[in-house]
Amino acid sequence: MACRRSYNNERAKWREKCREKLSEHISVRLGIKMDPEKVRLITNPDDPYVWHILPGREHLFSKHMSKLSTGAYIQLCRELGSGFEAVPTEVNRLICNSNCLFAQHSSFKSTIEELEANNKICSTKVNRLQDSLTVEINRRESAEYKLQRSKEQMQTLREERDALAQEVKSFVVLKSKCKDLVATSRTWLDDARTSLEIFSEGLE
Repeated sequence: MACRRSYNNERAKWREKCREKLSEHISVRLGIKMDPEKVRLITNPDDPYVWHILPGREHLFSKHMSKLSTGAYIQLCRELGSGFEAVPTEVNRLICNSNCLFAQHSSFKSTIEELEANNKICSTKVNRLQDSLTVEINRRESAEYKLQRSKEQMQTLREERDALAQEVKSFVVLKSKCKDLVATSRTWLDDARTSLEIFSEGLE
């Protein structure tokens, strides 16, 4: 029995705290003074505000304030302004003058829309940079390929030059041998001619 009474007291404390925070939120956001006891989660058509709720918090607004559990009150307090917010009804939006506080504060809906727009712009810029990067990478790859081809061609030319130099060297050696052979042949021919002359004189 004592536990039940303690739970009820705790629940009543959080319900009162939740009403006060919601009332303060409506006052700050919309410039509408609202008695905490008259704050509604399920609003009526004649209420000057409605709740804009992000997905996943709908269950908090499916019951009247007095029917919620302690955990629901705590969640409402914790997610106020980030998971849901008060926005003016269309009628109240039209009659509200320029001094309304809600006109001076951006809602998280508008913040999300702004962030989404900025994200779209950033995505476009990223895509452009990615395209530019791809073009630059392709250009560099093409340049590197051409450079590699040039290196290979230079290496081929060096090898051909070295082979030609080796052939020239071999030709020079062969030329020298031929020259020596010609000189030797002339000496041999001179000796043979002399021998023939001597032989001919002997026959006479």
